[in-house]
Amino acid sequence: MAADQESVRGVDPLGRYTIAGLEYPAGLNSTVSAVELAVQMNTALLNQGVGQRFEEIFFVTHSFGGILVQEMLHQALLSPGGEGAVNEKTKLGSLYDKTKLVFLIATPAEGADLASMTRKLTGMGTPILSDLRRIDENSYLRSLRNTWAALLSNGKLAPQLACAYETVPTWGFVAVPQDKISTNCRGVPFPAAEDHNMIVKPSTSSAAIHGWVRGKLAEHRLASTAPNTSQTVAEPAPTHLLGTRFSSEAR
Repeated sequence: MAADQESVRGVDPLGRYTIAGLEYPAGLNSTVSAVELAVQMNTALLNQGVGQRFEEIFFVTHSFGGILVQEMLHQALLSPGGEGAVNEKTKLGSLYDKTKLVFLIATPAEGADLASMTRKLTGMGTPILSDLRRIDENSYLRSLRNTWAALLSNGKLAPQLACAYETVPTWGFVAVPQDKISTNCRGVPFPAAEDHNMIVKPSTSSAAIHGWVRGKLAEHRLASTAPNTSQTVAEPAPTHLLGTRFSSEAR
């Protein structure tokens, strides 16, 4: 992304964004739940002052990372340091307010058949396996889905969710097919002719998934800077494009 200097529809190329990676341990044998991982991630971003340093924030997430970012942003919205906080430097709520778009790439928002199967066959009851079970047996994912549906429909400006899914088998089957992605996606979900691992590892800037991300960012920037007869639009402020990825522990 940092090497991308091609403008899309007259909008700044990805190389003009500040880009950072956020790691988290997410092995299936981890003893930490999605809620606890989100607390850790919020703490890391708070310590870096991300919510205060940038006017617009975008998350590019993959797989379980998309679930964590949705949980993390909901926690930020509800945090004691949210709206009305006295100390702006510790205001977690600004992270939610400034996040404009979350890319959910191959995110099993409706649960993963593999997690349910592994849990039943092995007897493993780790928090992450529990959090990734199919939604019909997973109250956590149902609650997260309903929370975001409410946020997106109550009139408050909530971060939008843009979704993509894989169409190529990874382990003999498609890990996150279309029916497993979020039901709260904005627009038509993007089908990528890649497997679960390679969907977020485009070899060139001409890859379809790369073009989809660039196009969605361009749509947002054009919409946010469109002329408005009732107000004056200022020049776009610095933007932070923040992608999540698995840490070495999860590989």
